[in-house]
Amino acid sequence: MLALAGGAVGFVVGLALARVLGTSVFGTPAAPRLVLLPVVLVLATLVAIFGSMVPLRQASRIDPAPILRGE
Repeated sequence: MLALAGGAVGFVVGLALARVLGTSVFGTPAAPRLVLLPVVLVLATLVAIFGSMVPLRQASRIDPAPILRGE
């Protein structure tokens, strides 16, 4: 869920920045392409999943019982 929210916020911020830069550099605002929204959301989700694989694998090797007992 966090990846989807971050992807959506990044998409909106990217649209705003593209509009500002397009106007200042080229004199015309960039046209928003909503077809990129699903691509951005999928990429953000994939980055979140692959980025959490190593920490999850390491955490799965730890036995929780000693930690919960305070040892």
